[in-house]
Amino acid sequence: MKKNLTISIAAYNVENYLEKTLDSLIIENLDKLEVLIVNDGSKDNTKKIAQKYCGKYPKSFKLIDKENGGYGSTINSGIKEATGKYFKQLDGDDWYNTKNLNKLVEDIEKINSDVIYTPFITYYEKDGREEINNNSITNYSNKRKEIEEIISDSSIFFMHNLAYNTKMLKDNKIEIDEHCFYTDTEYVALPFMCAKTIYILDYPVYMYRVGREGQSVSVTGRKKHWQEHQRVSYTLMDFYKKQVKKMSKNKKEYYEKYLASIFASGIGNYLLTLEANKDNFELIKKYDKDIKMVSNNIYNLMPKYSKAVSTIRKNNYILYKLLVNYKRIMWRIK
Repeated sequence: MKKNLTISIAAYNVENYLEKTLDSLIIENLDKLEVLIVNDGSKDNTKKIAQKYCGKYPKSFKLIDKENGGYGSTINSGIKEATGKYFKQLDGDDWYNTKNLNKLVEDIEKINSDVIYTPFITYYEKDGREEINNNSITNYSNKRKEIEEIISDSSIFFMHNLAYNTKMLKDNKIEIDEHCFYTDTEYVALPFMCAKTIYILDYPVYMYRVGREGQSVSVTGRKKHWQEHQRVSYTLMDFYKKQVKKMSKNKKEYYEKYLASIFASGIGNYLLTLEANKDNFELIKKYDKDIKMVSNNIYNLMPKYSKAVSTIRKNNYILYKLLVNYKRIMWRIK
């Protein structure tokens, strides 16, 4: 039987969570569901747990066992192997609302669009609180819409919201950076730039766990992984350049704002956390210049999303230069 939905699970050292994740996928319409458990070189019992479920549900569950390649590599492997009409991502420590997943699999029978949108629920590990993350576009529930009709400043999309038409992903050769952090941004942005239509549903499917150990994004983490954030930024720049001529006016404006916020974060939350020195000064200037070469509009929007960007651009980075010179003087004194 043809599968309606492929769920690709990014599974790396999630032995404490995976059973809950997989149990949530045992639905009435299991014969119409394909579950790809992508074991990304786990060192714990993740693979054994996956094998148990694959043995129990061999027509629906499949293990993809691979060397560690990072989050993006699990998505790439999932897209390559997917046979379902739609493709949806799931992290190995999260889970789905089983009842609503079954409904989604049923509803897919009547849906023909590039993207399917569903709200998601944030689950707070510390106190068990749940919070629905909705979007104003649910005003168009149970409707197929042109994407340019529904995007606006308030239309913020996360990977937890989205299921993509598998054929669209493969036809557009969507590929996510591997061995890299922050690639969930690519998974949202790259296919969405290619998409033209979206079907909106008003019930939550994804249960997003926050607050577990290792999830927080600290200043130390940003310093450590700033190069990966830049790598993702440049991937987004390149893809935008390829797609921009195909975009409607509304979609172009939406993406310029979306990318401006990401690139502004690249400076304010990543590059400016590095030591103030001449090399890093040149790095920031090059990054800013590269963005301007891609799009003046994106470049001019960035200060709206970061006071740090606004500040360092004023007076041609004089404040940053002063800080570098101050540190150099203090080092000589010492």
